[in-house]
Amino acid sequence: MTGKKDQIQALRREIQRLIRVRERSARVLVVDDTQTMRLLLAQALKGAGFQEVLRAADGEAGLKLLLEPGCDLALVDWSMPRMSGLELLEAVRSHPELRDIIFIMVTAETLDRKVIQAAEEKQDAYLTKPLSPEKLTRRLELVLEKRLTAAQARLAEMRGEGDKAVELYLNAAHNRPRANWPLFGLGALLTRQGRYQEAERCYRRLLELDPQALAAMVELGRLRMRQGKKKQGRDLFMKALKLNPQFFKAYDALAESLLDEGQHRKALKVLEGAVKVHGSQNAERQELFGRLHYQMGNYAEAEAAFEKTLELKPHRNPLDNSLALARSRLAQGRLEDALPVLDQLARGDSPPDQEQLEAQLDAMLLLGATYVHAGQEKEAEQVFQTMKDPATWGGRLPFKENHLHRELGGIYLRAQRTDQARQHFATSVELDPDDQENLEAMRELGRELGHEELVEEQASQSRQRREQAVLLHTRRGLELVAQGRYEQALQEYRQGLSMDPASGRLHFNLSKLRYRLKQTDQALTGMALAARLGTMRRDWQLVAEVGRFFARLGHAQRARVILEEALKEEPGQRLIAEVLDELEEQESPQEREASA
Repeated sequence: MTGKKDQIQALRREIQRLIRVRERSARVLVVDDTQTMRLLLAQALKGAGFQEVLRAADGEAGLKLLLEPGCDLALVDWSMPRMSGLELLEAVRSHPELRDIIFIMVTAETLDRKVIQAAEEKQDAYLTKPLSPEKLTRRLELVLEKRLTAAQARLAEMRGEGDKAVELYLNAAHNRPRANWPLFGLGALLTRQGRYQEAERCYRRLLELDPQALAAMVELGRLRMRQGKKKQGRDLFMKALKLNPQFFKAYDALAESLLDEGQHRKALKVLEGAVKVHGSQNAERQELFGRLHYQMGNYAEAEAAFEKTLELKPHRNPLDNSLALARSRLAQGRLEDALPVLDQLARGDSPPDQEQLEAQLDAMLLLGATYVHAGQEKEAEQVFQTMKDPATWGGRLPFKENHLHRELGGIYLRAQRTDQARQHFATSVELDPDDQENLEAMRELGRELGHEELVEEQASQSRQRREQAVLLHTRRGLELVAQGRYEQALQEYRQGLSMDPASGRLHFNLSKLRYRLKQTDQALTGMALAARLGTMRRDWQLVAEVGRFFARLGHAQRARVILEEALKEEPGQRLIAEVLDELEEQESPQEREASA
C-alpha cells in the first residue's frame, strides 16, 4: 500500500496534468490503425487548441510514445491490431506514471455490448466517429471539470479538510444542475465520512432526476448494506438488474453482499448470471469467480477463472492471481504445472514492492511445501535458505525468523516428516522463547494435525535448556562477585539477560552488583524492575528480597509499595505479609504515622 504522503503527491501530479490539458499546453497522442483517421483526429485536436499532436498506428507504438514525458491526453481507437484500445487502456492504468492521463476511447460502433464493457473499464469518455473540434471540446471540458473536482476534493480530504471537499462538489452541482457526476462524487465522499443520511439524499436526488439511474440505485443499495439494511440493499441491486440485465456492477454488488454473509453458492450463481449476458471480460469479476470456485472445491473452474483474469489484466495483482492459479493446479494434483508458476513467483523482484511482499512470501512457502510433498527436499531447502537470506529482501528480513521456522515446522509436519518438523519447532522456540503468540500458533497447528505432544515437547525442552543456561550464567556471576571480579560478573549477568530479558533474579543480582560499584541510580531502577518481573512470574521470594533490599537502604516506603502491589496480585501471600510485618517492627512511631 502506498502511504498518505505518496497519495498526496500523486494527486498533485494529476491536478497539474489536468491543468496542462485545460490550458492546451499538453502533448496529445492519437492512436488509430487508419492513416486517414489519424489525420482527421489530429486535425480535430488542433482545432480544439492543441499544438503538439503525436500519432501512432497501433497500441504498442502508442504506449512507447506515452512513456515519453509530457503526454497528458490520449485519443485511442477501439479496434486495432497488435494491441487494442482496451489493452492499451489496461497498460496505461496499470503504469504508475501513466495511470492518471486523460484517456478517451474513439469508436465507430454504437452502444452495443463492447461499449458496455468499455464503460466498466477506466476510460474517461468515449466518442463516436466522425469527431469534430466542437464535439471534442465539449466532451473534454466535461471530463476536465469532473476529474479536477474529484482530484481536488480527494486532496482536500487527504489533508483533513473534509468540509472543503464537500464544498467543491456542492459548487459543481450548483454549476451543473443537470449533471449526475457531482452528486455521485458527493455521495461517495459523504459515505466515506460516515454521513449516510446526507449521502442517501444525493442518491435519491439522482433517482428523482432519472428513475433509471442504475449506478445511483446500486450505490444506494451499497449504502443500505452498510447500514445493516441488507434486504433493502439487495432489492435495489435486483431492481437495477431487472431494468438492465447487462448492468454488471449490480451483479458484482449483489455477489459481494452474499459473500459477506458466507452464501458462496448464491454469490456464484449471481456471477454466473453476469457471465451469461457477456460479462466474462471483466478481470475483477473473473478473480472473484475464481476465489468462489476454489472455496467450493471447483478447482478446474477456479484455474480457468484465474487464467482469464491474468489474460484480461496481466498487470493487476499478478502475484496474488498467479499464486491462486498455482494453488488451483496443486489442488488437482498437477504438481508439474504448478511448479513453474511458483518458481517464477518466488524469484520476484529483489527487494519486492511492498504490495507484492505478502504474495511472494506465500509463493515461496508454497513452492517449498510442494517440493517437500514431492520428495524433492533438496530443492525445498534451497527455497527455505533463500527465504532466510536477508539479501533476498534488500538486506532485512520482512518477518520474524522464529515465525518462519514455525511455518517450516508445519510444512514438514503436514508431510509427515516429524524429525524435520521437530527441528524447526525447536529452533522457533529457541530464537524467541517469550513469543507467546508464536507458541500458541504452534500449539494450534499441533492440535490441528494431531501432533500436539510434539509441539509441547519442543517448547518444554527449549524452556528447560534456556532456564539451565540462565542458571549457569547466574551461578558464574555470583562466583565472580565473590572473587571480586566484578567486570566479568557483569558480563555473565548480561549474557544471561540476553537469553531471558524477563529474568527478575538476574536483574536482582545485577542491581546488587551495580550498587556495590556505586551505580546507585541504575541499581535502584533495576531493583524496581526485578520486583515487577517477580510479581508477573509470581516469584514471591524474589519480591520479598527486593523489599528487604530497599528497606536496608532506608527506602521503607518504596519497599512497602512494592510489597503491597504484590499482595494485590495474591492476597494473603504469607512471605510477603511477613516482610511487611518486619517493616512495621523496624519503623519508628513517626515513620508509621507518616506512611499512614
